[in-house]
Formats: sequence, C-alpha cells, structure tokens
Amino acid sequence: MWTASQSERRLLVTQDLDFSDIRKYAPGTHHGLVVVRLSDPSRANLVQRIGQAFAAEAVESYARMARDFGALSPAAQADIE
Repeated sequence: MWTASQSERRLLVTQDLDFSDIRKYAPGTHHGLVVVRLSDPSRANLVQRIGQAFAAEAVESYARMARDFGALSPAAQADIE
C-alpha cells in the first residue's frame, strides 16, 4: 500500500502503527500519511472517523500549511503550486 500510494502521489490513511516512526516516515519525504488510533479499530469505525474529520476540518488548507512549514515533498509541493 505504501509504494502504491506514493507512486500515485496519494495520502495514506492507516491504523498500522509501524507508520508512526517519524525517523522512517519524516514529514516532507512523502506525499502524506495519517496514522489513526481508535479504541475500536474496525474498518467501519475508521471510515466513519475519517469521514467526520474531513467533514469538520478545512482539509483543503492542509497542503498550503504543510508547504508553508516546509513539510512537503518537492513533488507534492509542485502539485499545489
């Protein structure tokens, strides 16, 4: 999944805590990664929580904020400019 998401320049949403190692997945070195921790980690709960987050947050501005903080890969930065 990681290789596919990166080759397609996509954000990966996962519950796999192996992706929480910022030494391996440092900000600015990939196209995006969200590690979600839920008390009941079912697929249905993950989909519901991600839907709620995207509905409640101004996610369109995240790419611009990440760019401003220097936390985007060069390819991702080119996508938003």
